Amino acid sequence: MNSPWNIAADFSVDMSFTRDDIASMLDEYEKDYKCTMEVKKIAELIYEYTSGYPYLVSKICKLIDERCDQNWTKQGVLEAIKILLKETNTLFDDLRKKITDYKELKNMLYSILFQGESYPYNPDNFVIDIGTMFGFIKENDGQVVISNRIFETRLYNLFLSEELTSSVIYQTGERDKNQFVKNGILNMELVLEKFMIHFHDIYGKNL
Repeated sequence: MNSPWNIAADFSVDMSFTRDDIASMLDEYEKDYKCTMEVKKIAELIYEYTSGYPYLVSKICKLIDERCDQNWTKQGVLEAIKILLKETNTLFDDLRKKITDYKELKNMLYSILFQGESYPYNPDNFVIDIGTMFGFIKENDGQVVISNRIFETRLYNLFLSEELTSSVIYQTGERDKNQFVKNGILNMELVLEKFMIHFHDIYGKNL
């Protein structure tokens, strides 16, 4: 506000937690609840999956505390992440809504995940700018990357699910598969019979 150059000062504070921030929180928790954990290793593992995204860090810790039998161990962290990736929450709802509203952002995220595309990080690009603002992507060595492994996995699962449910082949397979299994036993004769029918339909004229 008081810049001598008559411009607004940029807000350059990184709101993400560092590894040390996470370790400090866990250290305080350990002192309060007298639990046993390898603070630095647990903090490093949480950071590895969240890149310090505050909501995700807090949510994983909450799940470990309330719902994970392994508690404050590597297995406990991984169990919490597994629960998190399956649940519905405001963050994931917002993620889905935002990429639905911004098709170009969704296409870019899809290309990164499924086609291995790389995009130079340019904040003047509207899609990159909006994705960064939402916290879904970030810059790494001059390239656009998805912000953290949790978002990466959640987006991957979403895109894969959408592809499967819109695939005619998948829908047909799901609809027809019950005829081949009776009482938990695969009817191999019927499988071969259907294969020969389809094979003849496709290649019969060339035989």
